[in-house]
Amino acid sequence: MIIGIILLLWLVMAQSCMKMRISDKKAKQQFKEAGLVLETPVIKINGFPLHYAQTGSDTMPTLLFVHGTPGSWDAFKAYLRNRELLNYYRIISIDRPGFGYSDFGNAMNLSAQTDIIAAWMDSINNNKPFIIIGHSLGAPMAIKLAAARPQYTKALVLLAGSQDPAAEKHSRHFLRDRRGRGRQFPVAQADVADRGTALDSDRRLFPAIAAR
Repeated sequence: MIIGIILLLWLVMAQSCMKMRISDKKAKQQFKEAGLVLETPVIKINGFPLHYAQTGSDTMPTLLFVHGTPGSWDAFKAYLRNRELLNYYRIISIDRPGFGYSDFGNAMNLSAQTDIIAAWMDSINNNKPFIIIGHSLGAPMAIKLAAARPQYTKALVLLAGSQDPAAEKHSRHFLRDRRGRGRQFPVAQADVADRGTALDSDRRLFPAIAAR
C-alpha cells in the first residue's frame, strides 16, 4: 500500500518536473519587467504546433537555441534578455517537438524533430545566417539541422553534446546534407553540463562568429 502511494506520488511529481516549462504569460511579464518584449508564437508546420520564444529584431542574424532532454525554451531565457547579444542578433529558443508547449508528450525521434524544425526555419528565414546552439541532446539536433539547412547555417555551438567522442574538440566540422553536398561550419564546443558557464566564459563568442 505504502509502496503504491509512493509510486503514485513519484509519477505525479515526475510528470510535473518533466514538463519543465513556464507559461507564456509569466515569461512575458518577466521580460516586460526587464524592459524587453518577448514574443511566443506557435506556428503550424505540416499540422504540428511548434512553439518558440523570440526577442530582438527580425533584421538581424539569428541565434537559435536548442534544449536537451527533458527541457524547454526557457532553459536559455537569460540569453534572450542579454542586451549585448541583442545588439547583434535576433534570439530564438524553441520548444522541441514533444516538449514545452510544442505538443508536450508527443514523442518522436530526432530525425522527425529535425524535419519539423528545419521546415520551421524555412518559415522564419530572413535571409540572414543562423548560429545554432545545442545543449546535451540538443547538440546532435543542432548538427542535424545544420546538415538539413546548410544554406542558413553559419556556425554551431555545441554544449556537453551527445556525439562521437572522437570529434569532441575545437574544430571545423564537415557535414553532408541530404543531397550529399559537403560544407564546413566553425564549431565551438564545451564539455560541460552548465551551459551558462560555457557561454559566459567567452562573452564575445557570438559576435566573433558573426564577423566571419
